Amino acid sequence: MLRLRRWGMLCGVAAALGMLSIGDAAAPLPLDKVAPADDLAAEAVAKGQELLGWVESADAYQEHADKVRQTASLLAVLGQALAEHPQGSALKAAGPSLRQAAIAIARSKTHDEAKAAVPHLRAALGGQATGDLPVDYDWAKLASMHPAMEEMNQRASQLRRLLRRPKDPQADSRHATAIALLAVAAYADTHEVKNPADTPRWQEMAAALQKHMSASAQAIKARQTAEANREFLAGMETCNKCHEVFNPQ
Repeated sequence: MLRLRRWGMLCGVAAALGMLSIGDAAAPLPLDKVAPADDLAAEAVAKGQELLGWVESADAYQEHADKVRQTASLLAVLGQALAEHPQGSALKAAGPSLRQAAIAIARSKTHDEAKAAVPHLRAALGGQATGDLPVDYDWAKLASMHPAMEEMNQRASQLRRLLRRPKDPQADSRHATAIALLAVAAYADTHEVKNPADTPRWQEMAAALQKHMSASAQAIKARQTAEANREFLAGMETCNKCHEVFNPQ
């Protein structure tokens, strides 16, 4: 319990110093259009348990370093989304704690740094808030773009296979939901846009990706595989166009 209090005190000091990126930074796209809060909570618990396994030991942390950064980046966005979502969920109150624990792990350079956040991550996954953390946070600073994009790519690959051979509609849909939510963070984080005049186009594409992937997730849950696949492919086409414009290789 002392550790949890200390965590809250440290986060309070960080907030006072402006280190928590607090401000008028609500989600740039409507979260209730992205996914139901309970779906986001289910994704957070599933990915949180994976992350706990990867930071359990120094060896596991090193072996899964890329996955640690990717999953923690997603969890940071999930925590913020759960905190702001207009719907309630078992993790709503713990959303800011989940966000901060995930950010700490995503930015960690050593296993010891990651391990220090584990008690707070574990508590947040159980719905327990650790410390008096603000809800507000700058969406552009929740996750680094590279690990977030890698997570999107991996989830898209998994979803492509599952659309050919569906298994569990609820679990399958979370791949699309994860991509949709990360698209919201991408909408806010425009640092990849070199010409400010292109910012509206970047955000238009991010919003389109979110819309397509949210629709795909809904169709998967309804067992409407053909519709889910159409929306998924439309989302992937949006991704391809975005890369052609902003990251041509």
